[in-house]
Amino acid sequence: MAEGTKNSVKRALARLVGVTEKSFYLRNDLRKYILDGVSSFRNYFVQLQIELEAKTAAHKELEREARESREEIQRQRSAESNKI
Repeated sequence: MAEGTKNSVKRALARLVGVTEKSFYLRNDLRKYILDGVSSFRNYFVQLQIELEAKTAAHKELEREARESREEIQRQRSAESNKI
């Protein structure tokens, strides 16, 4: 995930928390509701980051395997053409 996107999400969530801290007239139940929502978003965001990192690692592994397979096929073709 792009670093700019991570920072934008973190800033947006921090702004929501800041609103609950600065607003003197916000009812406590609404304040709690907002803070719970922010907490949920943070948890989802962290989970998305973890999943993205795992899929990126898997993608890199598949690319490596494909590259090795192509190289092996090339070696086999080269060996066969040298026999002819």
